[in-house]
Amino acid sequence: MTGNPDDAHGREYRIRERAYCLWEEEGCPHGRDREYWQRAEAEMQAGEAAPKAADAPQPATARKKPGGKAKTKSEAPRKTAATSGSRKSQRGKSGPST
Repeated sequence: MTGNPDDAHGREYRIRERAYCLWEEEGCPHGRDREYWQRAEAEMQAGEAAPKAADAPQPATARKKPGGKAKTKSEAPRKTAATSGSRKSQRGKSGPST
């Protein structure tokens, strides 16, 4: 590695973070730390060689919400007669019988 030592530390930090994410995604298996480090390092090298897709604008439908994956309209929960209920059927009910 050549260049600024801070870049080397930043790269190592990014590899460490990615390796940790890969490890978590696969259920935190014991004894495979080197495998995850190598996979993360390979991803970083591939990302450095490829054009930066993150700089390209993304369509609004492809963006993810913070903390979860993006949902399409077909994945959204649907209301059914059993789950939605109507106000007419609930009007006569005033709670538990005493």
